[in-house]
Amino acid sequence: APERSIHYFELKNYNNIPPYGYLNPLNDSMARTLRHGYYASVSYVDALIGRLMDELKYLNMYEDTIITLASDHGFHLGEKGTWCKHSVYEETLHVPLIKAPGYKPSRVPALVENIDIFPTVLELNEIPFPRHLQGKSLVSLMKDPTTHFKA
Repeated sequence: APERSIHYFELKNYNNIPPYGYLNPLNDSMARTLRHGYYASVSYVDALIGRLMDELKYLNMYEDTIITLASDHGFHLGEKGTWCKHSVYEETLHVPLIKAPGYKPSRVPALVENIDIFPTVLELNEIPFPRHLQGKSLVSLMKDPTTHFKA
């Protein structure tokens, strides 16, 4: 990756991070430790979401519930020589979105934005959009992930 596309600054604010940078990657042991911590946090959140879904199923509410997971960015784990966020590479652009009754899980190739979540929830609940609403409902993509969405 080109040097100017790689961001080093966030990770340097963490404790016990050795010097690293362009053409000076973190050693394998530190990289493994950082990935382990990241995956542990993701696993913990995944377990909590699983508990929420189990409880919704137990209460017979799961099939009628919209669940929205949002994040402002993805995360680099050493890909392209960088860590954390703050890039426009693919790894930092993916975020989880929505589980809704009647729709199958899918990954869409279209450009979507977090600003599209609110109109999506409105449409799923058959609530009219306010005139000032920004963003575009994702329901058409939820029906067909290959549909044209934004130019």
